[in-house]
Order: sequence, then structure tokens, then C-alpha cells
Amino acid sequence: NPHHGRSCEVITLDIKDLYYSMNKSELLRRVRGWCDDHLVKFQSSSGIDVDSFMSILEFYLGSTVIDFEGALFIQKEGVCIGSSIAPVLSEIFLNEMDVYVDAFVRSLPSGAVVVRRYVDDILICSFEEGLAGTVKKCIIEKCHDLTFTEGSTLQGKIQYLDLLLHTQKGLCWRFGKESAKPLLAADSCHSKLVKRGVIASVVDNACKKSCVHHVGEAIGLQKLRLVEAGHHQDVISSVMLKVLRKFSSAPVEKSAVKDVVCVPYYHGISHNLKSVAKRFGVNLVFKAQHKLESLTPFSGGRQGCLKKHQNPDLTCQVGVVYDIPLRCGLSYVGQTGRCLNEGLLEHGRAVGDNAQHSEVAGHVVDCSRCRPEWGDAQVLHGEREGGGRVVRETLCILERGSCVGAPSLGFGGGLGRFLCL
Repeated sequence: NPHHGRSCEVITLDIKDLYYSMNKSELLRRVRGWCDDHLVKFQSSSGIDVDSFMSILEFYLGSTVIDFEGALFIQKEGVCIGSSIAPVLSEIFLNEMDVYVDAFVRSLPSGAVVVRRYVDDILICSFEEGLAGTVKKCIIEKCHDLTFTEGSTLQGKIQYLDLLLHTQKGLCWRFGKESAKPLLAADSCHSKLVKRGVIASVVDNACKKSCVHHVGEAIGLQKLRLVEAGHHQDVISSVMLKVLRKFSSAPVEKSAVKDVVCVPYYHGISHNLKSVAKRFGVNLVFKAQHKLESLTPFSGGRQGCLKKHQNPDLTCQVGVVYDIPLRCGLSYVGQTGRCLNEGLLEHGRAVGDNAQHSEVAGHVVDCSRCRPEWGDAQVLHGEREGGGRVVRETLCILERGSCVGAPSLGFGGGLGRFLCL
């Protein structure tokens, strides 16, 4: 910034009760003037003429009602502070002041005065003695119908919005207020993503909105606010490190991600798998096993089995890992995305036909007097996603050991150790 370190005089002004201080007749006059100056753009975007719009606006401004101590009152002056068009009306109302002050500043030597306004807060920064007071007087005289309050300077410091301006040894600035509001508490019900976003936001603002002389102080103050809000030191440090890396002279190059793979989320496994896959240029994204729609009975949901079975062995269930006990003491573990009774019916047909592709039928042929106990079949897990069912089926077979047939997946070697199997 070219003004950093320059000797200056700073004055801040605040328009008291801006929305309530806007005279309605004067506001309507200025709005009509703005519409006339931008007539083609206004009518093409709104589709109505200026007179009709002004009639609607006048009716709207005279119809705002407030509830005070059980009684209803119509607001006579100003604009309702909760109105969605109040910010736009205030900008149009103050546009004449902006144009007048801009012309006055342009008449002064170049770079002698800097004037900035944000809604109802005005900053006057003069680099020549006496000009700040002149500009202040100019603003007050132009807006005689408004009330201004001047900010106080204490030990060469003055607050403007979220910036603390230092003027003792030249113009400097620091992000943050002397008495700032508390941040979002760490024990709130918000997600970790929101809380980490709050940490990143205050640290990023401290870096961007502070000069080089006070950036360290600004970061320290924001860190103190985060600690007072209960955020853990490790979380603050990790997020702060990521933010500060953006401002380093040598940015960290991100490795190119070649593929994106969507997998079900399993606690304790998914994030480890994601870190390993990232080394090979694969980005994993997770999908939740249980959706929020399952929490309410009013959601559409998925329909179950629609078939009418003649002799169902069990209650119809779709997408399950099941177990069929055998008389010899072994059992068959399988999975199906269809109805469980339909799967049992197909197994029964395969046993009756001595089908070669059926592991149950093959075992019945090899094991004398062994028959499946269809009525004692049970559901081990419910899993709608096909890949998840195959994994659960394999895990059940490995855990039991005494099952007919081999598991669908092989979890030996490094993958087995990774999954702690």
C-alpha cells in the first residue's frame, strides 16, 4: 500500500441510525433521480415504468408495521431496518454525498486525502495537516439532515470496522477489535468442517488485513480468541499452518489427481485408505451408508420386495448377507441384492437339480445325509451397496471358518494386515 508508514491524521465518522434518519420524501426524490439517470437499464430489467415503480415503493414504505408491547404501529419515518431493500435504498440515499465528497477530494492535491465509506461508517485519512477536518466539515454540511458521531483516538489508535489503525509512527493497521466478540465455541453442535472454517477465516483475515508490522500481533490475538473459545491447540496449529502456506514465497505444488473413486465410508478404514490412494494419484470420496432420509418416516424411501411368495421361509428383506445352516454342522454364507426368500428358492432349486455351479448343491452331493435347514436361515447384515455386501460376506466367512465355499475376496498379505485381519 503506497500510504503505509506515512504520517497522517485519521478521523472516523458514524451515521447515527441511518435507516431511521432517511427522510421519505427526500429518499423518493433521490430514487426517482437514480431511475431517470439509468432509465433504459431500469425499465429493461424491471419491466415497469418509473411512475408505477415509485407508486409501489411509496406504498411499501408507508406500510411497514411493528409490534411494540402488544400494539401495532405504522413506521412513519425512515426505512424498516429489517427490509430487504433497505441496504439498496441507503446506498441511493447517500449517493449524492459520495459524488459531492469525491468531487471535493479531486479538487485537492493528488493523494492528499483518502475517504472511504462502508454503509454508515466513514474513514477520512489526511496526509496534509488540516485537510481531514476540512473534509469532515464538508460531509456534515452536505448531510445536514443526518447525525454524525466521531470516533475517539486513544494513544494513537483508532478503530474503523474490524481494523485498528495506528498513527503514532506512521499509518499502520491491524486486524481485530480491542473488545471482540467471542468466537464459535469448540463444544458447539456444528460440524468439524464449520469449526475449522472459523479458524481458517480469522487467521486468513489476520494475514490479509494487517500490515507487515502488526501481522504477528494480529495472528497472536486471533489464536488467543480461539483458545478462549475452547479449540484444541493441535487443531489450531494444523489449520493455521495450512493458511500460512498460502502466503509463503514458494507455494507447495499439488500432485495431479488422475482418478476419483467413490467408496462407502467405514470408520477407522476409509481415511487410511484415502491417504494411501492419494500417493498413487487416486482421490477417494466417501458416501454415507445411512442417509438422513432414513431418520424420518415421511421420506419416500426404497420399496422392499414386491413379490408374493407362495411359501416364504423368512420375512422378505432386500440387500442382505445371510447364513444357511446345514445338518452336518457347517453353514453357507452368501449375499444377495434381491429378496432373501427369492435367493433361498433358487438355492433350493439348485439342490434339487444337483446344479454344478451351486456350492450348496455340491456340498449336499459330497456330504451324505446333509440337508440345508431353510427355515433356520438368518440375516447376518443388511447392506444395500453391492461392494459392501461382498466385503461383509468375506469377513463373515473368515470369522466363522466352518463355511461351505471360499470367500469372494482375498484379504491376505498386506491388505489383510492393513485391515487388521
